[in-house]
Amino acid sequence: MGGTSFGRRLRTFHALAANQALVRVLAAYTLFTLIEYSAWLGMLVYAYSHGGATVAGLVAIVQLVPAAAVAPFTAAIADRRSPVFVLAGGYLAQAAGMAVAAVAVVAGAPVVAYAAAVIVTAAETGTRPAQATLMPTLAATPDQLTAGNVAGWRRSASPRLG
Repeated sequence: MGGTSFGRRLRTFHALAANQALVRVLAAYTLFTLIEYSAWLGMLVYAYSHGGATVAGLVAIVQLVPAAAVAPFTAAIADRRSPVFVLAGGYLAQAAGMAVAAVAVVAGAPVVAYAAAVIVTAAETGTRPAQATLMPTLAATPDQLTAGNVAGWRRSASPRLG
């Protein structure tokens, strides 16, 4: 990689920094990603502590099956409605579900906590399609869109070994 390639990348990310709306959406998406993994891991650890690997595995399945069932519908909604509406609604549903799960964990009601985790996981399915739909509407230049896509989807480009 020569200096020209590095200079081009630097200009691309400077273009991204100039678009505050895009930066805010990417910051929210970064927080979403961190919270998504934290909630998933936390619920599986909680389930494991209440019944071992079998319960943790069942909770994982109970979370994933409804999410897989709703994902095509939330993706379609993100295409037909405002992606801002889908993101805001999804984030609100996730926050409410996490609040219910937290109260249930403190109250010692694992079944309620698991049910709330199902709601959270299902609500998460609309975030990525809405994000993908919203990005081009916020980017003023191709460089901003490129940088936004790289920054927003960086976790899908994991390094490969071997």
